Amino acid sequence: MRLTGLSHHAASIQGGRAAAAPAAASGATAVIAYNDLVALGLEAGLLELGKRCPADISIVGIDDIDLAGAVTPALTTVRMPIERSGALAVDLLLQAMNGTAIDDVVTLGSQLIVRASTAPPLDDSR
Repeated sequence: MRLTGLSHHAASIQGGRAAAAPAAASGATAVIAYNDLVALGLEAGLLELGKRCPADISIVGIDDIDLAGAVTPALTTVRMPIERSGALAVDLLLQAMNGTAIDDVVTLGSQLIVRASTAPPLDDSR
């Protein structure tokens, strides 16, 4: 498996499409996008470049939006507690603004939702 870092792109389907060419050129066999919209745009952009998901490149998103399970191939994603993390961020910000020391480390759970956009890389030695 070969992973590579890509430059920053907008957190949108169009941002994912913009990331497709650099991802394809990198030779990566897998890409982890920072949200599902970017992953879905990346999947569409790679298809336009003749790359098949997951045969040529696996794609993983983060969020588990409803659309992730409705596309073909369905998107493997990491389910995050979005509402909880947003509420926690506001609480911590308010505490900091009030001068309250924040000493606790908060760990939020996540869950990998495996769908059809990921597969082991094909053996290149054939």
